[in-house]
Amino acid sequence: KLPNLRLLRANFARFKGYEHMPKELRWLEWHGCPLRSLPDYATLDKVAVLDLSKSKIERLWHTKWWWWSRKK
Repeated sequence: KLPNLRLLRANFARFKGYEHMPKELRWLEWHGCPLRSLPDYATLDKVAVLDLSKSKIERLWHTKWWWWSRKK
């Protein structure tokens, strides 16, 4: 675990345990992400930069819950 990690850069990598993403993460650069959408439980509340270029992402989350929680 890297709880204070703020920058994560990955190229065509596969991860397990998205629910354990660092809560202090501010910048996520994941080129070639193999997922079609990010898991709803991925904690990315503080992410300011999200670069998923060259990935298979079609939408960020399965539900709109993240967007609603950000408005509060």
